[in-house]
Amino acid sequence: MLQLPLEPQFQPVALTSGIFCFQQPLTLHLKEEMVNGGFSVRDANTQRVIFRIQRAIFSLSNRKALLDIYYQPILLIKRQLLAFSPRYDLFANDDEGRLLATAKCKITRFQPRMSMPFINMISGETCVMGLEGDWLSRTAVIWLERGNSGVCMPVAKVYRPILTGRNMCLDLQDYYIDIAPGVDAAVIVMLCVMLDEDENRKFGRSNSYSRHRLHHF
Repeated sequence: MLQLPLEPQFQPVALTSGIFCFQQPLTLHLKEEMVNGGFSVRDANTQRVIFRIQRAIFSLSNRKALLDIYYQPILLIKRQLLAFSPRYDLFANDDEGRLLATAKCKITRFQPRMSMPFINMISGETCVMGLEGDWLSRTAVIWLERGNSGVCMPVAKVYRPILTGRNMCLDLQDYYIDIAPGVDAAVIVMLCVMLDEDENRKFGRSNSYSRHRLHHF
């Protein structure tokens, strides 16, 4: 599936809002910020900020929020502390009373996997998004199943650039996401954040208030 082209969704798929389902293919650049360990999320072609990722400094559950360009919350993720396998809850805005979906992660040595059922807010249909990766090739694909079709369509790809001065000298991380038209970009970004969180824990890396690392992807 990593080699397959992305499939546009002519009937948009959204968990948050239809305004984040762009009509054209989109490439996002997630760039770690030096000061607070959060990320800016920019259109890789125009450098326009689309989202920001902010994390709670003091949080046992490692909450992270996705903000719009006006710093208003769109999504909140929170790791389930007592779950047997890694699970992350997604909440609307920053309201923990409005659970939208739960993602389950499974990471082997080189092949991370994730799945997340949810309701498409535009059509009302049940959908599943999933992620499968290959650390050796430094890429991952996000797929979508609509309804109970059993058909998994690739709708986004995640990849890391070759090491740069930022990565090697400043230990600041970057990665890129290609997203098909008609797919909720906010959800795609947060799936990547959840995967990286789980990967950090698997390799025992620090998630202190001052740093957030992306070494193995």
